[in-house]
Amino acid sequence: MIYTLSPSDRNGVEGLGVTMAFVFDCSASDPLDPTVVDLAARKMVEKWRMLAGRLEWNSEVSFLPDVRGALLTTRVAPQRDRWCLQIPDDVTLPAGYVTHSFSHSHSDYPLEIPAFTASSATVIARPPIVLFRHPSTPQHAGAYAKSKAPLVAIHVTTLSNRSDVALLGISVPHTLVDAIGMGMIAKALDAELGGLEWAAPDLPSDADERNWLEVSISESLKFQAGQPEVEDLIMRDFTPATWWTKLAFLANLAWEYTWHRTEIKIITLGSSVLGNIVESAKREVRTASGGDEYVSTADVLVAWLLKVKPKFF
Repeated sequence: MIYTLSPSDRNGVEGLGVTMAFVFDCSASDPLDPTVVDLAARKMVEKWRMLAGRLEWNSEVSFLPDVRGALLTTRVAPQRDRWCLQIPDDVTLPAGYVTHSFSHSHSDYPLEIPAFTASSATVIARPPIVLFRHPSTPQHAGAYAKSKAPLVAIHVTTLSNRSDVALLGISVPHTLVDAIGMGMIAKALDAELGGLEWAAPDLPSDADERNWLEVSISESLKFQAGQPEVEDLIMRDFTPATWWTKLAFLANLAWEYTWHRTEIKIITLGSSVLGNIVESAKREVRTASGGDEYVSTADVLVAWLLKVKPKFF
């Protein structure tokens, strides 16, 4: 089966990989067994058949999207060169089929982890990415396609100087998976590790050729019907992917890292701290709007991070 990805998957994200990192609290009676993780990952991919696919660059398929729905009167030119996902449609995967890549390493990195409690909030330095992603793991979609690499890469690191923790990283190509998808993969792997039941998302049917970006925007327009400023409200979040905007982005990134010496750090929030922040904000919105407005947990956390960033960093 061949599933074509949308044109937006060529807009920068094709050159990026995504890695989700976990630090496990282990004990002598409950260690993180790399062999068990490897087996759980295979079971996950076998069940979630999309993850068993391979990225391909396909010049034979065409796609004519109206990516902005009713917002524009002009349509986007046909996209003939685009990323596709080749998914094996066998009932069971062929013998020897590589479902995922798995690696296990040992390190003497001096990882320092503060004691976490439900009421703690701490800023720590980000550990090196090599602890969570093997150096051979592809990043660019082109590297996945050229090497026919599995979409899911699992890396486990055990520390020679700390037997009470183990590190695990899940890496995927960003052209296929975003943060929400990463969360779904993490939950699926966790379910397999815990022996729990879980359901893999359904693949779209062959007859379903809708542009889901257009569908999503059209549904948003229905909620905003009758408001002439709706186009400005939606389109203000779109940045044209021109050479100028890309160069401006890279220049700003270089400025932050060289002049301001930006460091990547991690904020850890205890469960009660997180709950208080989110519920307090949601309560204020409900009170101010009379219950007509809603904010998600992600909305609250992004706004909170922007407010506290100067204090933490």
